[in-house]
Amino acid sequence: MKFKLVVRPEVDADLLEAERWYEQQQAGLGRDFLRAARETMASLPRNPFLYRIRQHRRQVRWAYPLRFPCYLCNSARCEAGPALETPAMKT
Repeated sequence: MKFKLVVRPEVDADLLEAERWYEQQQAGLGRDFLRAARETMASLPRNPFLYRIRQHRRQVRWAYPLRFPCYLCNSARCEAGPALETPAMKT
């Protein structure tokens, strides 16, 4: 079964806010964070069930970018074809 990544609009704003914060902490760290988050997001459609369920009622899983203490919330849904939704990033 193929999955498609569907990203909510607020995710980009969250990622950019986190990128700015990391960049203030150390030059280049914001860029590294954004790259790690995007790589994690890109891997989700290949195996959306890799991460364990954290919110059972809504079937939400958390994906963790390498090196950074945050997670990306995601849930695999089958509505008019499989789609993988990334609701928001939490730090």
